[in-house]
Amino acid sequence: MKLAASEAELTGLKALLAEVKANRDDLRQDSDDWRGRAERLLAGPQRQPWCGGSSDRSTTGIAAIQPQALFLRASLRLLVRS
Repeated sequence: MKLAASEAELTGLKALLAEVKANRDDLRQDSDDWRGRAERLLAGPQRQPWCGGSSDRSTTGIAAIQPQALFLRASLRLLVRS
């Protein structure tokens, strides 16, 4: 009789341990998800690359266009004044 009760208790404890491990794994996954979100927020906004290229190309593209944009803006101001 004592042996059956001990085996039943052991089975219950094994089930409890399995549940605790499953909860731990879920919490670990949630923690990893939140950590990733926090890291992305702390990293600040990311620039989207132009045409699917690398972010280095998008920065270079902006730098290449900026002088032309300044020239166009100055030209438009001259036209508006005339």
